[in-house]
Amino acid sequence: MLLPEAESVATRVMAQLTLAFPDLHSIVVSGRFRRMCQSETELSLVAQSNLSQKWLKSQFISDLRVRLTVCDPNYFGIALLFTTGSRAHLRRLQELAEAKGIKLTDEGMWRGNDEIICPEESDIYRALDLPFIEPEFRENGDEIEWAMRGTLSHIVNTAAIKGILHNHTVYSDGKHTLGQMADAAQTRGYEYFGVADHFRGSANTRGMNVDVALHQIDAIEALNTHSHHSHNSHNSHNNSHRFRILTGLEADIEKNGAIDVPLALLDRLDYLVCSIHNHNDLSTEEQTARLVRAIRNPYTSVLGHVKLLRKATKGSQPTLQTFDLEKALDTGDAQQDPILQDGDKIMVGANNGFVLLGRVKNPGIYYPPGVGGAPLTLSRLIALGGGFETYAKKSSVVIIHQGRPGKTVVDVKSIVEDGKLDLDVPLIPGDMVFVGESKL
Repeated sequence: MLLPEAESVATRVMAQLTLAFPDLHSIVVSGRFRRMCQSETELSLVAQSNLSQKWLKSQFISDLRVRLTVCDPNYFGIALLFTTGSRAHLRRLQELAEAKGIKLTDEGMWRGNDEIICPEESDIYRALDLPFIEPEFRENGDEIEWAMRGTLSHIVNTAAIKGILHNHTVYSDGKHTLGQMADAAQTRGYEYFGVADHFRGSANTRGMNVDVALHQIDAIEALNTHSHHSHNSHNSHNNSHRFRILTGLEADIEKNGAIDVPLALLDRLDYLVCSIHNHNDLSTEEQTARLVRAIRNPYTSVLGHVKLLRKATKGSQPTLQTFDLEKALDTGDAQQDPILQDGDKIMVGANNGFVLLGRVKNPGIYYPPGVGGAPLTLSRLIALGGGFETYAKKSSVVIIHQGRPGKTVVDVKSIVEDGKLDLDVPLIPGDMVFVGESKL
């Protein structure tokens, strides 16, 4: 599942667990979700309990499809660290701990016979003379070297967001008035709020016409004037930025790539959002040329609805397409700039790696060295990905070959469970492996 779905499921499951088991508290999401990976196959939760001895340390709750780890509050830091991962990050931490004479496992942390109690993750990093490393950085282990050198970057969080641009009000198809939304943006501490209501177009029956758009611009200017006077009268000694409403529109990109907004109106805008809302049946070449023309319009500020692995539909596998984005940017070659669809996944560098997706524990792109010069095999790639997830369809694993037509379907269950090694398949860089979901 993708992040938004995982967040929704996690919120619901945590509420259910809190109601059903009063002894559980401080329930948090860990795993890939906590590292903000774009997809998650199995949600992982960690909970504290003063009665942790009555719980299995880790258990998969099939009805909720989550893995729950329950620990004593004194071991919460250890449990959260090891369930968050990644494996490369944990391995590098353990190597650093060993070099310092410290033993670090998922059971705890010791210096000789003295246990280091870690109720918080920060206690672990402090014992290793490291600053706290945010979960989003914990991927390939390099982040530990950066932390040791003092060059670890800061996470961009919501406090860094200065404003938002793509917003609709009741002037088109929004649910709140211009004033209500401006007040809400100001309450959240934003410095600017961009209004981009739909302009007229065949795809937007509730889009504004020219007269309504001009009326909205006048209303925005009046609100900005009021905000300026209010700021001067109430915050004369305050150095904070003055809040401003930005005037924009969301316009349709026409079939031929044109933007049908009068020049006199464009000249009064702070910015313009351009989006494709129709003619989705055009060929890749036609869609790309349409998009490129819209982007090259000097008034275009924002491209709307940008969501490349093409998502699988029911009864099919995803398709892997390779494009030379550098060529598209340098030469304007429309054939190298595909139109994105909802659910597409962009992967940079996959040509030299092995792509593993679907019902495995750690999907992604892998760049493993060969073993003794031998090629990487299908079963080893799945092992590198942590093995199959609970609902994996092991008997029909699909290989989509890089630069070769067709696909190969392999019964990996027979390889790993029945020892039929002759069924294993060598892979070449760029191959994509997809593990589907079993109906059982």
